[in-house]
Amino acid sequence: MILLGLILVVLAACLIAAAVLNGSDSAVLDFSAFNVHTTVAGVFGAGAASVLALVIGAWFLRKGLAHRRRRRREVKDLRKQVDTSERRAEELSERKADEVKKHEGDDPNTAFDSTPRE
Repeated sequence: MILLGLILVVLAACLIAAAVLNGSDSAVLDFSAFNVHTTVAGVFGAGAASVLALVIGAWFLRKGLAHRRRRRREVKDLRKQVDTSERRAEELSERKADEVKKHEGDDPNTAFDSTPRE
């Protein structure tokens, strides 16, 4: 994979050099409303700038989407943690309420009697 990438970079560098060095012929870009007079190298440079803008735009888009995805995941995890802690708090309060009911319902004969015994 690295070798293929290196070959493509060298090939692109050779094509760029050939276009810049041999691109002195004049060229006209006709945009209906106006014409642009330039050289073949200028047309190549405009194309290269367009591709660079496209690549940078795609990179920004990818980074933005990844950031949004991470943020959604984080919010989802935090909501799950809140739900879990709320459930635990409810269970704890129910247990405490059950314990209070148990102690209130104890047999009154076994409870502490404040009357003195003889």
